[in-house]
Amino acid sequence: MITKDRKDFNICSGSTFAKVTGLEVCGEVSFTNASMVENAPYFPITGPMNAGIAIYKRDSSMTGYKFEARSTHVSCGYL
Repeated sequence: MITKDRKDFNICSGSTFAKVTGLEVCGEVSFTNASMVENAPYFPITGPMNAGIAIYKRDSSMTGYKFEARSTHVSCGYL
């Protein structure tokens, strides 16, 4: 398992999307970059990987709602 040279990416929808829908959607992903490691296993068994999506209410006219989903998968060993 490779744990060095992690890549992290975060992005959110723009203000126009928030104005039109009343929502802001953000996503993040973090993974091990094994592209420079000779004989590295193929993704997803290269190392730890995390991903997430968040939805924020940006419109004050709605009274509220809540949505949450989580998933965790841990793999051990090699194929």
